[in-house]
Amino acid sequence: MKRYLIWKDGTFKGTEDKFWTELSGKEFYALVKSPAGKGRYFIHSFDWEDPEAGDWYFEATKESFDKWHVFQQARYRKLMEKLQNPIEFVSLDQVLYYDDNGDPVTLADTIPEEVPDAIFGEIDEILETLKPEERALINLLFLDNYENKSEVKIAEELGVLHQTLNYRKKIILKKIRGAFCRN
Repeated sequence: MKRYLIWKDGTFKGTEDKFWTELSGKEFYALVKSPAGKGRYFIHSFDWEDPEAGDWYFEATKESFDKWHVFQQARYRKLMEKLQNPIEFVSLDQVLYYDDNGDPVTLADTIPEEVPDAIFGEIDEILETLKPEERALINLLFLDNYENKSEVKIAEELGVLHQTLNYRKKIILKKIRGAFCRN
Protein backbone atom coordinates (compact mmCIF):
# COMPACT_ATOMS: atom_id res chain seq x y z
CA MET A 1 0.00 0.00 0.00
CA LYS A 2 1.26 3.47 -0.86
CA ARG A 3 0.82 6.42 1.49
CA TYR A 4 1.40 10.06 0.65
CA LEU A 5 2.02 12.59 3.43
CA ILE A 6 2.45 16.33 2.94
CA TRP A 7 2.80 19.26 5.33
CA LYS A 8 -0.58 20.78 6.19
CA ASP A 9 0.33 24.33 5.28
CA GLY A 10 3.28 23.61 2.97
CA THR A 11 5.93 24.29 5.61
CA PHE A 12 7.66 21.96 8.04
CA LYS A 13 6.59 22.48 11.65
CA GLY A 14 7.42 19.12 13.23
CA THR A 15 7.03 15.38 12.94
CA GLU A 16 3.83 15.08 14.99
CA ASP A 17 0.73 13.78 13.19
CA LYS A 18 -1.10 17.10 13.57
CA PHE A 19 1.30 18.75 11.08
CA TRP A 20 0.67 16.28 8.25
CA THR A 21 -2.10 15.61 5.74
CA GLU A 22 -2.49 12.29 3.93
CA LEU A 23 -3.38 12.40 0.23
CA SER A 24 -4.67 9.75 -2.14
CA GLY A 25 -2.44 8.69 -5.02
CA LYS A 26 -4.42 10.84 -7.46
CA GLU A 27 -4.27 13.88 -5.18
CA PHE A 28 -0.53 13.44 -4.70
CA TYR A 29 0.11 13.10 -8.44
CA ALA A 30 -2.02 16.20 -9.12
CA LEU A 31 -0.06 18.18 -6.49
CA VAL A 32 3.33 17.14 -7.85
CA LYS A 33 2.31 18.10 -11.41
CA SER A 34 0.70 21.40 -10.39
CA PRO A 35 2.37 24.80 -9.85
CA ALA A 36 1.81 24.28 -6.09
CA GLY A 37 4.15 21.28 -6.28
CA LYS A 38 7.06 23.30 -7.65
CA GLY A 39 9.87 23.65 -5.14
CA ARG A 40 8.48 20.92 -2.89
CA TYR A 41 10.49 17.77 -2.19
CA PHE A 42 9.29 14.24 -1.46
CA ILE A 43 11.17 11.24 -0.14
CA HIS A 44 10.19 7.70 -1.08
CA SER A 45 10.60 5.25 1.77
CA PHE A 46 10.25 1.47 1.68
CA ASP A 47 11.02 -0.80 4.63
CA TRP A 48 12.65 -3.98 3.29
CA GLU A 49 12.43 -5.49 6.78
CA ASP A 50 8.63 -5.06 6.72
CA PRO A 51 7.44 -5.10 3.09
CA GLU A 52 3.82 -5.24 4.27
CA ALA A 53 4.21 -1.63 5.50
CA GLY A 54 4.26 -0.54 1.86
CA ASP A 55 5.68 2.54 0.20
CA TRP A 56 5.64 5.93 1.90
CA TYR A 57 6.08 9.25 0.14
CA PHE A 58 6.49 12.17 2.48
CA GLU A 59 7.34 15.81 2.11
CA ALA A 60 10.83 16.89 3.16
CA THR A 61 13.02 19.94 3.28
CA LYS A 62 15.45 20.41 0.41
CA GLU A 63 18.32 19.61 2.79
CA SER A 64 16.72 16.31 3.88
CA PHE A 65 15.84 15.46 0.29
CA ASP A 66 19.42 16.12 -0.87
CA LYS A 67 20.83 13.84 1.85
CA TRP A 68 18.35 11.12 0.95
CA HIS A 69 19.16 11.52 -2.76
CA VAL A 70 22.93 11.16 -2.13
CA PHE A 71 22.23 8.00 -0.10
CA GLN A 72 20.04 6.58 -2.91
CA GLN A 73 22.73 7.29 -5.49
CA ALA A 74 25.32 5.46 -3.36
CA ARG A 75 22.98 2.45 -3.04
CA TYR A 76 22.45 2.48 -6.81
CA ARG A 77 26.21 2.60 -7.48
CA LYS A 78 26.76 -0.39 -5.16
CA LEU A 79 24.04 -2.31 -6.95
CA MET A 80 25.59 -1.53 -10.34
CA GLU A 81 28.98 -2.71 -9.07
CA LYS A 82 27.43 -6.00 -7.99
CA LEU A 83 25.77 -6.40 -11.38
CA GLN A 84 29.08 -5.81 -13.14
CA ASN A 85 30.61 -8.64 -11.10
CA PRO A 86 27.80 -11.18 -11.20
CA ILE A 87 27.92 -14.49 -9.41
CA GLU A 88 28.89 -17.19 -11.83
CA PHE A 89 26.64 -20.24 -11.89
CA VAL A 90 27.96 -23.63 -12.87
CA SER A 91 26.10 -26.74 -13.87
CA LEU A 92 26.08 -29.73 -11.56
CA ASP A 93 26.87 -31.74 -14.69
CA GLN A 94 30.12 -29.85 -15.26
CA VAL A 95 33.04 -32.27 -15.49
CA LEU A 96 35.61 -31.57 -12.81
CA TYR A 97 38.09 -34.25 -13.74
CA TYR A 98 38.36 -37.82 -15.04
CA ASP A 99 38.91 -40.70 -12.67
CA ASP A 100 41.50 -43.49 -13.09
CA ASN A 101 39.13 -45.39 -15.42
CA GLY A 102 38.73 -42.32 -17.64
CA ASP A 103 35.15 -41.72 -16.48
CA PRO A 104 34.08 -38.10 -15.95
CA VAL A 105 33.51 -36.94 -12.37
CA THR A 106 30.94 -34.15 -12.21
CA LEU A 107 30.22 -31.62 -9.53
CA ALA A 108 27.02 -33.56 -8.70
CA ASP A 109 29.15 -36.66 -8.06
CA THR A 110 31.05 -34.84 -5.32
CA ILE A 111 27.97 -33.75 -3.30
CA PRO A 112 26.96 -36.16 -0.53
CA GLU A 113 23.49 -37.63 -1.16
CA GLU A 114 21.96 -36.14 2.00
CA VAL A 115 22.83 -32.54 1.06
CA PRO A 116 20.18 -32.04 -1.69
CA ASP A 117 17.49 -33.49 0.60
CA ALA A 118 18.44 -31.04 3.34
CA ILE A 119 18.46 -28.10 0.92
CA PHE A 120 15.12 -29.02 -0.66
CA GLY A 121 13.62 -29.62 2.77
CA GLU A 122 14.69 -26.14 3.84
CA ILE A 123 13.29 -24.63 0.63
CA ASP A 124 9.97 -26.40 1.19
CA GLU A 125 9.82 -25.08 4.78
CA ILE A 126 10.46 -21.53 3.59
CA LEU A 127 7.89 -21.75 0.79
CA GLU A 128 5.33 -23.00 3.33
CA THR A 129 5.74 -19.72 5.26
CA LEU A 130 4.51 -17.74 2.24
CA LYS A 131 0.87 -16.78 1.79
CA PRO A 132 -1.01 -18.97 -0.73
CA GLU A 133 -1.09 -16.17 -3.33
CA GLU A 134 2.67 -15.62 -2.88
CA ARG A 135 3.39 -19.34 -3.38
CA ALA A 136 1.14 -19.33 -6.45
CA LEU A 137 3.08 -16.43 -7.95
CA ILE A 138 6.46 -18.09 -7.28
CA ASN A 139 5.12 -21.28 -8.88
CA LEU A 140 3.93 -19.37 -11.94
CA LEU A 141 7.19 -17.49 -12.37
CA PHE A 142 9.77 -20.12 -11.51
CA LEU A 143 8.59 -23.62 -10.70
CA ASP A 144 5.72 -24.31 -13.11
CA ASN A 145 6.88 -22.10 -15.97
CA TYR A 146 7.62 -24.93 -18.39
CA GLU A 147 6.82 -22.76 -21.41
CA ASN A 148 9.39 -20.14 -20.27
CA LYS A 149 6.76 -17.39 -20.37
CA SER A 150 8.06 -13.90 -19.79
CA GLU A 151 6.94 -11.86 -16.80
CA VAL A 152 5.11 -9.57 -19.22
CA LYS A 153 3.12 -12.51 -20.61
CA ILE A 154 2.32 -13.87 -17.12
CA ALA A 155 1.23 -10.40 -15.96
CA GLU A 156 -1.01 -10.13 -19.03
CA GLU A 157 -2.61 -13.50 -18.25
CA LEU A 158 -3.17 -12.48 -14.62
CA GLY A 159 -4.66 -9.16 -15.70
CA VAL A 160 -2.14 -7.00 -13.83
CA LEU A 161 0.53 -4.55 -14.94
CA HIS A 162 4.03 -5.94 -15.40
CA GLN A 163 5.28 -3.39 -12.84
CA THR A 164 2.79 -4.74 -10.29
CA LEU A 165 3.87 -8.34 -10.91
CA ASN A 166 7.54 -7.38 -10.69
CA TYR A 167 6.95 -5.44 -7.44
CA ARG A 168 5.14 -8.40 -5.86
CA LYS A 169 7.89 -10.78 -7.02
CA LYS A 170 10.58 -8.59 -5.46
CA ILE A 171 8.76 -8.50 -2.11
CA ILE A 172 8.34 -12.29 -2.11
CA LEU A 173 11.98 -12.91 -3.05
CA LYS A 174 13.06 -10.52 -0.29
CA LYS A 175 11.03 -12.59 2.20
CA ILE A 176 12.64 -15.79 0.89
CA ARG A 177 16.16 -14.32 1.10
CA GLY A 178 15.43 -13.12 4.64
CA ALA A 179 14.25 -16.60 5.64
CA PHE A 180 17.43 -18.18 4.22
CA CYS A 181 19.58 -15.70 6.13
CA ARG A 182 17.78 -16.53 9.38
CA ASN A 183 18.16 -20.30 8.89
